[in-house]
Amino acid sequence: MTQLNLLTIDDLSVAFAVDGGQHLAVDGVSLDIPYGQTIALVGESGSGKSATALALMRLLPQPPARVYGKHIHLDVGSEDGAIDLLTLSDKQMREVRGSRIAMIFQEPMTSLNPVFSVGAQIIEAIMLHRDMKPHEARHEAVTLLTRVGMVDASRTVDQYPHQLSGGMRQRVMIAMALACEPALLIADEPTTALDVTTQKEILDLIGNLQAESGMSVLFITHDLGLVAERAAYTYVMYAGRIVEHGQSQAVLTKPGHPYTKALLACAPQFRTKANRLPVIAGSPPTRMQKPSGCPFHPRCELSSKKASEGTRKTKESENREIGLILADCAMPRSNASCDAPTLYDVSENHWVACWET
Repeated sequence: MTQLNLLTIDDLSVAFAVDGGQHLAVDGVSLDIPYGQTIALVGESGSGKSATALALMRLLPQPPARVYGKHIHLDVGSEDGAIDLLTLSDKQMREVRGSRIAMIFQEPMTSLNPVFSVGAQIIEAIMLHRDMKPHEARHEAVTLLTRVGMVDASRTVDQYPHQLSGGMRQRVMIAMALACEPALLIADEPTTALDVTTQKEILDLIGNLQAESGMSVLFITHDLGLVAERAAYTYVMYAGRIVEHGQSQAVLTKPGHPYTKALLACAPQFRTKANRLPVIAGSPPTRMQKPSGCPFHPRCELSSKKASEGTRKTKESENREIGLILADCAMPRSNASCDAPTLYDVSENHWVACWET
């Protein structure tokens, strides 16, 4: 049975003008967000996760950013079917933000305006998208704060961000995001800088709200424990590209890409004796100095082992030009439009972009 998607991103790229060149932060990303499901977008800092979300929300200033792709289709539940977010005017996109898609940003202290009360900021979002008078919007703001677990919401509504704890500020951000009952909630590392108890409360809150409303959730995170517990599908991102994706159970239990394997190896394991956690050698490549071929090969154990042995493992690519052999990870495909590995299916609902897998 075909999976129905609330949102479909096809070949999204984001480039920034830097020192006369192009800094490619997102490179041909495609992903699907089904109705009512939780999707995880995983990767190191700088891999392009947040840039993808901001491009989806059309929150990147153009210029210096340049956002392009085939389409970002959003089902708005009308007879006209899906709309393409890339083709909407700024006014049309403002109507979509909040009402259909909402976002919880990484750090609520920098996302909330310090000179306005939290209630005023929630009320502004409500009045922007819903036909309410000021006193009705204030009552709705108090209701929302109560819904996200604020003990004394009628007092909190008049407080300022600096008067609240990190967990309370994050609850305010969630209340603001839910003000217009969006179909999709993007949570960009919503538990950053919170203690573990508050993290669980925030995650449980999002999960409960999702169960109540049936909204879809896109989690942007590097917490693989969170992914295993809450995400139905996982996309692994490296150097602006999706290198592996599929059902979370398949990706986490049978990872195919060396980068996914390395991320899982770095996760703490209970009841395992070890002096230090393993680390991924090296650093992610800069967009101005990407290596040729597979962008992960300078840090890849497979490439290092192959280089030290002086051998070259080859894999014939199915579904590509007949006779084309994909060889050394550092060797780009001379007759292809892209010199990096592309995704292919290794099993049902599981895709990997690696020439050595």
